[in-house]
Amino acid sequence: MVKEHSTHSWLGSFAGRLIQLRPHISIGSAVSYAVLSIHHAADQDPHRAAEILVQTNPTLEAGAPWRPVPRLDSHSSRYRTLFGLPQTQPSASSARGVDA
Repeated sequence: MVKEHSTHSWLGSFAGRLIQLRPHISIGSAVSYAVLSIHHAADQDPHRAAEILVQTNPTLEAGAPWRPVPRLDSHSSRYRTLFGLPQTQPSASSARGVDA
């Protein structure tokens, strides 16, 4: 019989099992590993998935496996860069459509 898990339940079960297997890992790190793992192992039992992670990575680090998130620029700044427009702010009169 296949066990159905909600996303939150899967993450919690994975993180809990990971902490049992590697007590030096913080809760935050365990949850981070769970979030990174769910995309690849959501169809597996979360306890088994955590065990596989530990078996394949015997020296799991205590620090969170954070990946750097690229800075997101606003659409307007990307358009200015793309079309070579100056980085100026519109004045109050030009915003209302009033010519100087």
